[in-house]
Amino acid sequence: MIRNAVMDILQQGSVTIPAFAGTVTKLRVMLRDPNVDLNKVVEIVKLDPGLASRYLRPVVGDAKSFKKTTSSLRDALEAAGMAGVRREAASIAVIECQKGLGVKVNWEMFWLHSVLAARLAETIAKAYRPTTGREYLAGLLHDAGKAFLGHYFSREFESVMTQAATRACGMHDLETQALGITHAEISAILCEKWNLHREIVRAVRFHHDPASPFNRDQANAEEEKFLAGCVCFSDALANVCKVNIQGAPDFSGQAVEALPGWAVLRSFKTVQPLELDVRLELELAQKAVEATRT
Repeated sequence: MIRNAVMDILQQGSVTIPAFAGTVTKLRVMLRDPNVDLNKVVEIVKLDPGLASRYLRPVVGDAKSFKKTTSSLRDALEAAGMAGVRREAASIAVIECQKGLGVKVNWEMFWLHSVLAARLAETIAKAYRPTTGREYLAGLLHDAGKAFLGHYFSREFESVMTQAATRACGMHDLETQALGITHAEISAILCEKWNLHREIVRAVRFHHDPASPFNRDQANAEEEKFLAGCVCFSDALANVCKVNIQGAPDFSGQAVEALPGWAVLRSFKTVQPLELDVRLELELAQKAVEATRT
């Protein structure tokens, strides 16, 4: 088990996960314009969980601005200021984007899965409540622990991934036994370190089990399981589309109502019809990711 080694790394200063070369390059080119619009910067950063992690960590901006928790990427980028955004972008070497990701994983698919899950989580949540940015961030970062494991513990991560694929049971079911910690736990710890809103932290932590009795929030008991349900359902829908890395659970052939997360969501009242075109969301996610390469 590697739990102790994982925790040792997580307790060190500011921890991020690797970014992808396409988004970093696109951002750096964009920032050459002295009058670049912050909205355009947000649109690039939101396409990459690794790049987002660079701007979510408190050290990027003035420490005083991070006393409050962060609910959206816009919050973090505004707190950093354009000077901080440029400084951080310049410090990310493109080679770093691939460093430590030698494990046999289709990281392009991981990237697309993260963006698709983020889009789906936000779209689903809109049917139930006004969105705040937490929904997208929770979807984008729900599997950040996988990138962390692939970066720092590639051999162990590959072993679990291979076993999960062989047994067709999903990685999450094997991680506790093999590693002593799950990618969901690691993702949540990272979100805590990045000072994200507690609802994001819980949604990420419980995205495989949103109905868990441990998924509690005394300050907001009525919605304590809502965002975790959104992310869980979004994750499952992405897997139905086969947008996942090796070792993900197979939900092909299952009715939408039988997918993980739906049982939690159905307990909440919608404020408008849930209109969800998963194929369209996938197409838009693919176009957004592809655009970073041009």
